[in-house]
Amino acid sequence: MALTKNELITLYYVEELPMREIASFAKCSEENVRRLRSNIFELPVRDRKWKDGEVEIVLDRVMPELCTGDSMDGDMRVLSQAIYRKTSDVRRKVGAAWLETYAPNVDAPTRYSEVIPPPSLTLKRLHRWIRLPKRSANSSYLTLYAPDDFSMETMETRSISAGVSIYTPGGFTLMGASYADEDGVRPLVVDASAESDDKEINVILFNHSSEAYNFVKHDPIAKVLVVPVARFALKVMEGDI
Repeated sequence: MALTKNELITLYYVEELPMREIASFAKCSEENVRRLRSNIFELPVRDRKWKDGEVEIVLDRVMPELCTGDSMDGDMRVLSQAIYRKTSDVRRKVGAAWLETYAPNVDAPTRYSEVIPPPSLTLKRLHRWIRLPKRSANSSYLTLYAPDDFSMETMETRSISAGVSIYTPGGFTLMGASYADEDGVRPLVVDASAESDDKEINVILFNHSSEAYNFVKHDPIAKVLVVPVARFALKVMEGDI
């Protein structure tokens, strides 16, 4: 199967597929794909450095001409195809400017999550019998598990240790999202304000059902999201008292 130039641009830049996957799609060798990219279509490598003034050209000329403002993801893919760069690379370079232009009212946490690279978390098991938090493929949350068997009476609130510490880098924190049984017990707060690797994560659970609820060791107790937090200055003004 012969790749057209547009197909190669889409697979190589927009979808960011590895050469072996592009070759598999085209049913040819990786070397043939590289030769097609460099010698036949004369397309540049996608990981090259940005030249001085290149970002400004994209912002001043290319973005106003090609972007619609309807979808950040869609516009980033359009720009990727136009300037022969990876979609993720384009997002990092011009994503903030796109939001300022087309979505100025988006709140700061959402804006930061759109344009900055995902953080790396430091996870530590504090007891050997603990089941480590798990992130499923393509999910955006971590699942925390019960360290032991326990029960909760109706309308009871209880703080449960997750038996792990999760250290988040500056600018990020963990936020409780949901529990698998949302009709029974749900997390109110996930205490994840750890400033060191040795602080144990606690989940405050509330049983809002009309029946007692029994947890078995290693049952899921909470899902947590990694979210950016905005740093702010506080200005105090005296009112008329």
